Parts: sequence; C-alpha cells; structure tokens
Amino acid sequence: MLVGPDGKPVQVTPVIGAPKLTDLHPLSPKDMEAVAAPIREAMEAGVHSQSPCNVEFGMVARLVATVLHLQTPLPTLTRDGAEE
Repeated sequence: MLVGPDGKPVQVTPVIGAPKLTDLHPLSPKDMEAVAAPIREAMEAGVHSQSPCNVEFGMVARLVATVLHLQTPLPTLTRDGAEE
C-alpha cells in the first residue's frame, strides 16, 4: 500500500466492493473480553498508555464499528395518547 506524506493511503479512485465501517459487525461481549484481556494484563504490568503496539487494521476497524454501533440512539416508543 502506498502511503502519502500525511500517512493516509494514496488512492485516487474508490475500490469497488471495499468494506465500509457500516458493513462490519460489532464485537460480541465474548469477543470484547478476548480483546480486553491482553490490554488488562499490560496495564496491570505497568505498560505506559503512550506505548506503541501492533494491532491489525481490521481489529481497529471492528472496535470503531462497535463504538459507532453503541452510539446509535435507540428508537423511542410512544403509546397513542401518551403525553411527553
């Protein structure tokens, strides 16, 4: 992958069929526990929060998709004749 001076991938045209964040499924509670376990261990061992780490791009994308999913407001249900 070619990366420009701004650190972003150089791509002149969109890739047909490229995945989008909205296409990714949020992490399940079981998946989230598996992701959190090594982070908990590292923090308990005193690893500084500014320390670099290697994380696959796909995992970062799934984490972002999960956060976006959790930020989606729930629909509000109202009964007929109910006052706000």
